[in-house]
Amino acid sequence: MLVPPLFRTLSKSKLIAFKQCPKRLWLKFRRPKLKDDSGSEVAFRIGHEVGELAQKVFGPNNAGTVIDVNKIVWGKVYRESARLLELGEGPIFEAALKIDGAMAFADIMLPDRSSGELQWQMIEVKSSTGVKD
Repeated sequence: MLVPPLFRTLSKSKLIAFKQCPKRLWLKFRRPKLKDDSGSEVAFRIGHEVGELAQKVFGPNNAGTVIDVNKIVWGKVYRESARLLELGEGPIFEAALKIDGAMAFADIMLPDRSSGELQWQMIEVKSSTGVKD
């Protein structure tokens, strides 16, 4: 059986959709016109605002680099992320990480050289009405 192209790469959003409801994931790719997007636009705008706030907190005075998938072609997004991760010169926002069959976007990658070698701290930013453990 051929695997549809959209299922070939595993992502966090696909895993979450499956965990919430396996049929949701199936419908997302097999019957996308049935999706109700009425709340998505507001959620997207809020998420974007939270992301901009996180960039100000973790990259004050415009420190760091934003990798905008809307301005860079997909292949370059991965190459630019790898290049910046190798350099380790500052925070990276929306870094694209990929291995065979899986991909992820990190909201924030912070370089850490406290051990003497370059390591990275990945931070995921979520909008919420309260603090969770």
